[in-house]
Amino acid sequence: IMVMDDADVDLAVDGALWGAFGTAGQRCTAASRIVAHRKIYDQAEQDMRDVPVYHRADLTSGSFMQGPAIIAEDETTTIVPKSFTARINPIGALVLEKVET
Repeated sequence: IMVMDDADVDLAVDGALWGAFGTAGQRCTAASRIVAHRKIYDQAEQDMRDVPVYHRADLTSGSFMQGPAIIAEDETTTIVPKSFTARINPIGALVLEKVET
């Protein structure tokens, strides 16, 4: 389920609940993920900026992300700043590295 920034939040929640639990997962239309529109404040630009959101559970060894980005997990969120990259190393750890400019 995709939820954009101008969505009716109450309607989106109703749809997400129905998609996840309405048929007890017994239909091909059962929803397993919700992707929401996200923005972060870019201090250098002095403005809000759209950034990609990656779900940590979907990332595998060798996955690479250029900041700015958001890596979402069930109990935490990692913000990858514009001057950093993020990757998943061979043992599955998230590694952030500063990009030299």
